Amino acid sequence: MRHAVYGNQLGRNTNQAKALYRSLVSELLDHGRIETTVAKAKAVIPIIDKTINFAKKNTIAARREVVKILGSEKLLGKIFTEVAPKYSNRNSGYSRIIRLGNRFSDAAKLAILELVEEDPKVQNDDQVKSHKTRKTRV
Repeated sequence: MRHAVYGNQLGRNTNQAKALYRSLVSELLDHGRIETTVAKAKAVIPIIDKTINFAKKNTIAARREVVKILGSEKLLGKIFTEVAPKYSNRNSGYSRIIRLGNRFSDAAKLAILELVEEDPKVQNDDQVKSHKTRKTRV
């Protein structure tokens, strides 16, 4: 039975899943764009929204909550000075998933998880296609 089990554990125990989510969120907030599987990207989106919403408050309590989510103070300055002000007019939906296709080795569904830009520019298909694609079996 699934009593008291919240969210997707991705085939890991709780501590391993938390560590995975923490590292994915940290890398996304640091680099702005990461490549991962679709399942991991979907599992991380609520954590990203929660982190940026705390960072938009810019209080000491919010800083402590962000440290609790990320596990370290390494990115605090960047999150509170660069990332959060960029989304001051947006309530949620700070990230997007761009599907890439299947990985050749194990056929896992790959995706690019990236932070959404604040200005409403339409993304060209060339930007998505410029990312190196992998051959898939037919």
